[in-house]
Amino acid sequence: MVQAIKTTILKGGLPVMLCFLLTSCFERDACEERYLLVPMHSSYAGWFSGTGADNTNTQKIARTNAGLQETLTLSKGNNQMPVLKQPDACTYVSGKTVNLGYYSSLYGNNIGVTLAQQKDGEVPVLRINVYAQSTGFQDHSEMFYDFSNAKQFPVTFSRFSKSTSTSEDILTNAFPEVTIVDSLVTGNSVYRQVYKISNPYLQKEGNAFSITDFYIDKTYGLVQYAQKDGTIWQIQL
Repeated sequence: MVQAIKTTILKGGLPVMLCFLLTSCFERDACEERYLLVPMHSSYAGWFSGTGADNTNTQKIARTNAGLQETLTLSKGNNQMPVLKQPDACTYVSGKTVNLGYYSSLYGNNIGVTLAQQKDGEVPVLRINVYAQSTGFQDHSEMFYDFSNAKQFPVTFSRFSKSTSTSEDILTNAFPEVTIVDSLVTGNSVYRQVYKISNPYLQKEGNAFSITDFYIDKTYGLVQYAQKDGTIWQIQL
């Protein structure tokens, strides 16, 4: 159910008596300005609950089978989608979101995982957003997954040149590939029904260190990710 979170009365900028002298006063009506918050769909309200308190930073260790190790800084936020204006010019609606950000100490990459409620009564959308550093460049890739499977969104990719401060946007015809992993073991932890979301564009066009596969657990968020060269990073609880 949509919740009202703020109400303000708009009265215009002119005294009421002057309105009789201005035809524009009859063309617009004063209205109540309402701000409405769409809560997270009940089936997804507990997602990422095992990632710590809201607006906190925690340290996570990620390891590979080859013995590599790095520290990830996990930042969690719980806020709203940008305000959207409805056909009713006086009503603004925003959706609940849960944001997880993983900053890599080894590569300087940022991985963002966001669960976003967009419309009341509909299931949310999962967004995976990656800023990856390379020599002279910063690459940005983004994927969206609609849990209802009603919509599909192509992968977006852009490359920013640090030397020229210019950005190149690439239109891809690739769509995220989503599978459900029944059981995933990382270290001493076992996860069930994990979402594996793959980026087919970077699987083909990325460099060896491009992150191509993301494993998302409903409770603990990102628990594993893989590079194009086959390196698999497992995040320890």
